[in-house]
Amino acid sequence: MDYLSAARASERGQVLLVTTFGIAVLFVALTLVLNASAFAQTMATTGSDDTRETLGFTAAATDGVAGSMAYANANRNESQAALRTELESSVADWSAAADDDAAMRGGRADVTLVDSTHETRIAQTVSSRDFRSGAASPDADWTVASDVVAVSDLRLNVSESALVESDLDGDAATLTGDGVYRVVVTDADGDTWRLFVYANQSAVVVRVEDATGTLHSPCKVTGPPGQLVRIDPVAGTIDGAGSCSALATFGDLDAPASVAFRAGDSVAGTYTMLVEHAPTGVDDGNFGLDASTGPTADGQIASATVRVTYVTASVEYVAETTVEGGA
Repeated sequence: MDYLSAARASERGQVLLVTTFGIAVLFVALTLVLNASAFAQTMATTGSDDTRETLGFTAAATDGVAGSMAYANANRNESQAALRTELESSVADWSAAADDDAAMRGGRADVTLVDSTHETRIAQTVSSRDFRSGAASPDADWTVASDVVAVSDLRLNVSESALVESDLDGDAATLTGDGVYRVVVTDADGDTWRLFVYANQSAVVVRVEDATGTLHSPCKVTGPPGQLVRIDPVAGTIDGAGSCSALATFGDLDAPASVAFRAGDSVAGTYTMLVEHAPTGVDDGNFGLDASTGPTADGQIASATVRVTYVTASVEYVAETTVEGGA
């Protein structure tokens, strides 16, 4: 599977469907009752034909959901919970207003939020800090994100001097026993991919244990003293050493997956990753708002799937549609 790839992130495009209606919402809908005038105006231009009314309502609903996401991403991105609550509330308000308008025409209309995905940029920018969580009592072993659909732009920038020393060719049990820092990705089938990062005779060593349990040969680099060494699992490279073929197995797992850090106190430096996940996939308690004190999580709603229902005396239309968001 190539779901863990930068290419997937670029292909999805993050098309923001903000029409005139959606833009208006950004400025005037502080209460986020995404007024049903868009629906009513659509009805006026499409006449009384049931088919055209149904299509008009679906288009208006799509614009309304897009506007809801845009507003939430711009104004309520202080937490994953706030994003989700804002989206649920605004879609429900829009649906109620549209149903009132449809009732005057002898019909029924409903838009229900079925699911949503969130995209979160997780980052640590203080090079002297270790990779523990940003909780009030930081944890060395913690889950960075769960229910992950995709990971892209994962980069670790590590200081050799902060790494635990271990055997160049040690097995997984030895590396774990020595307290070596590792990134652990576990998919829905229970398959696990582990990235070990440690020091050996002034070199930064990278070892990968793939989903089959195979521990690959080490890749190592001796970086300039005092400088961070970049490890890029998505690109399969290590700064200063070029490609590391073992890193290519990063994309072999199936979604959804979880990404965890282990022995985060055995490494120091910076990191960044972009994850697409379920609404509860990132625990806000592991992150802070101040980048100078620990890791941060900057989230937004990536997409929303809604069920659109439109019923008249002669037509009953029910369908699900997914609206892409993002910025």
